Amino acid sequence: MMKKAALLAVTATGLMLTVHFFFGFIYTCLDSYFFHAFAQYLRTGKYVFPILNLPYKHIHTGSPPLYSGLLAILYSFGRADILLHLIQLLMLVVSAFLIYKILRHYINKSWAVVIACLFVWIPGNVIYASYVMSDLGGEFLLILYCYFVFLYLITKKINYLGISIFVGFAGGLWRYPQAEFGVISLLLFIFKHPKGIKHYFFPTLGVLVIMMWLWVQHTLTGSFSLGGLSDLSFYNLQVMVRAKALPPEDHPATAEIRKYIPKEVDLRQPYWELEKYFIPYFGYDYIKLSKLVGDVGKAALWAHPVAVAGAGLDSFYQSNFEIPYDANLATFGLNYSINFPPLYCNKLETIELCKPIIKTKYSFPVWNNFVKASNLFYHTLFPFWTFIIFFPLLIYSLFSSNSVLKIFSLFYLFGRFTVALATYPTPRYVLPFYPLMVIITSLAIVEIASKLRKKKWRILSLRSRGK
Repeated sequence: MMKKAALLAVTATGLMLTVHFFFGFIYTCLDSYFFHAFAQYLRTGKYVFPILNLPYKHIHTGSPPLYSGLLAILYSFGRADILLHLIQLLMLVVSAFLIYKILRHYINKSWAVVIACLFVWIPGNVIYASYVMSDLGGEFLLILYCYFVFLYLITKKINYLGISIFVGFAGGLWRYPQAEFGVISLLLFIFKHPKGIKHYFFPTLGVLVIMMWLWVQHTLTGSFSLGGLSDLSFYNLQVMVRAKALPPEDHPATAEIRKYIPKEVDLRQPYWELEKYFIPYFGYDYIKLSKLVGDVGKAALWAHPVAVAGAGLDSFYQSNFEIPYDANLATFGLNYSINFPPLYCNKLETIELCKPIIKTKYSFPVWNNFVKASNLFYHTLFPFWTFIIFFPLLIYSLFSSNSVLKIFSLFYLFGRFTVALATYPTPRYVLPFYPLMVIITSLAIVEIASKLRKKKWRILSLRSRGK
């Protein structure tokens, strides 16, 4: 029975991916253009933001560099959208395969295949396979990192831990928050201090990669952070906006920023709303903006740490309810509505946007209806899975005797909480953790079911002896 189910799952998934590739299309959101702008800088040495046409005085590195590097390479080919679409679909397939490999160690082949295929069908994965965004690649690199950690845990071979360091830091240049996983593996590697120089190749390479980017970042922006907007991202959006925390008006940081912003203006709003007050003084110099706003945020953090921690917990909670993509993705081919921002369907160099390989009159309507169904999933089934099924199993997994299940649960909590504490509650930041959610849910259910079966057999055995 399960063999037939596995065959059906593979067939349906393969058919869906084929239709996705030939009849689907590439599209963007506003954040996509930050990746594009940095890709253009890598190719031409000129940084131009094409949508808002903002005259930035510094290179904007708020978006990680590796995805921009991929775009810069693809721009050398005609119809780069087809190549990008194929690459992102392959990332999704390989992520599913790695989930299968991990699950196969604990459950039978057919169940592992079905679960891996169900992972591919998660609506956010299907949608982000067409997005000019780094999140699906972040998902791939996170499960790749977890796979090498898994190999280390079951084989105790230190080389796998070393490779995980490199993958963790490389993932941090694809999606900044994932660099923390490279740090985790590096600390464990240092604690193990293996003998033999051959074990140090990948750890050294990983550290060099991240250090080289920090040097490039400092050269371009004067900042030693991974992203040039780190102060704005945390101190403004999380501390000032989410936690509603501010230092006293007589604090030096507040006094400094009040030179540019009138006292009647509430500082507890996003930096892009405050930006207009600074432009007359120093234009679009976001380094100065980051320092001014960051100093206020730091003072507010010291003054109200409990409020900031509470805002982080609230961000963690809220990010599980909303759809992880722009609402306008269900409006392709429709007239512009005031309720949704317009779709960007022009070109990014050689990337043709909103242009399938095979276009039919059903292309946009079918896609729009799929997005509407996805919206329903994220407002109903996803919260149910997260809060009713996953979170209880996550708590159970923290006390499991299975080291892989326990470590992966800690990875999920650490990764999600650090992102929630540092950024606005953006639901798309949950997407890279889908593989961990699938694995933890599956392994915890298997372990609980196994314990219940053993308990049942013990009871039956005792009863038979009593007779």
